[in-house]
Amino acid sequence: MTLSVHAQETHFTDQRLNDIERYINQGMADENIPGVSIALIESGRVIYTKGFGKGDNENSRISPQTPFQIASMTKSFSALLILQLENDGKLSLDDKVVDHIHWFRTSDKSQSDQISIRHLLQHNSGFSTQSGNFTQNSQYRGADATERSVKALQNSQLVSAPGSSYEYSNSNYHIVSHLIEVVEGAPYEAVIAARIFQPLDMRNSFVQIPVNKTAEPAIGFPQWFGISVERPFILGRMKMGDGGVSASAEDLSKYLLEVSQGELGLVTKNMRDSLFRTDENIAHYGLGWQISTEGDMTVYEHGGNNGGFSSQFGFTDANSRKADIGFVILTNYTSALHSQFIWNVRQTILGSERLAKKLNTTNLLSLIALYGTILVLCFCIYRSIKTSKPTRTRFKHFIIPSLLIAHGYAMAYVIPGLNKINLFSIYPFFPDLAVGLIGCSALSILLAVLMLIKLSTFWKVRQLD
Repeated sequence: MTLSVHAQETHFTDQRLNDIERYINQGMADENIPGVSIALIESGRVIYTKGFGKGDNENSRISPQTPFQIASMTKSFSALLILQLENDGKLSLDDKVVDHIHWFRTSDKSQSDQISIRHLLQHNSGFSTQSGNFTQNSQYRGADATERSVKALQNSQLVSAPGSSYEYSNSNYHIVSHLIEVVEGAPYEAVIAARIFQPLDMRNSFVQIPVNKTAEPAIGFPQWFGISVERPFILGRMKMGDGGVSASAEDLSKYLLEVSQGELGLVTKNMRDSLFRTDENIAHYGLGWQISTEGDMTVYEHGGNNGGFSSQFGFTDANSRKADIGFVILTNYTSALHSQFIWNVRQTILGSERLAKKLNTTNLLSLIALYGTILVLCFCIYRSIKTSKPTRTRFKHFIIPSLLIAHGYAMAYVIPGLNKINLFSIYPFFPDLAVGLIGCSALSILLAVLMLIKLSTFWKVRQLD
């Protein structure tokens, strides 16, 4: 619904709002997206909120009050909590992590002792992307979850010296969430509720599991070959600080207004300057916020992906155009094939004509190749079992099983590693891709084993002769 009459030179004209709605409706139909919720801000006011589609298979309708898992958009909340603690004199951004978590270390203690809180928030601590992706399936909810996630890094190797280069890693915000708990002496959920949700009247926001009554949360729908399949899943507490918040579009618009305007005093000018101040080596990332440009606009934003949820929110620099604008885009789907919906809605909102292709042809070809290989491997295994009689062999015949084992290893470890994730962490986001990789790996190794058994049988028969 539209909440205000548009000024003569408004960015969100009736025509643009119609274009946004039209693109969302068409995209949902074309890409089988269950639900979407958006909020739009202009000149310091929420001027439009609307929900589209369903939140689960029971056809509960999406509204602006529906909470969605916002995944890595949580990082901006964690960064703000740190700045609030600094404002209270409880820590400094340039404090070393070991100043507050005395036992903190990686495999090289002399390096990890140099990691500051600022390094964590800006992703230039030296932790790798892959190190932060090993808890994507964790559902552990113990009170010591954040401590466990930090202790799990004790054998990690930094990929660069602290402060020297940028590499996005959830590990940084695992540490931040534990740091917040240590400094405040309270669970992360309680801290964020007291310091952000309650002051901003964010009634449909919580960390992972709602404590108070909220609107019915949306359920995630990871896609199998472009078909959305409901998968109720809540991450464990290890993931709170980097991806644990659930919030509605309506609530997030309140949060964006406070971060960008600071009218309630929750975010001071000094905090805002710190949030968006970039390092000389990192021009595109502040403290929990990505900084980009679109035409003549500077955009402060962050995206997020949990299994079955994709989201984006942000706002523009008020100095870059006649009207400052903000946006919240929440969806309850993830897809290997249709991965550009969020980006294209963002572009439509910003008024850019630079849209991406809806279908990810690279991933489509990858899925075809994976499942084609699975069919070939199944046929070869069938032939191998059916033809049980050992055949003559030579040393060169050991090459094929060796290649099959190497292929299985590549599917299970090398390819996920190149994408800086482990195999089983892919499943919550892209189950069709994960099952294809697992199937290729397992069947390659099975076929290799069958061939080696036949070769071994032949040698035994030959020795008996």
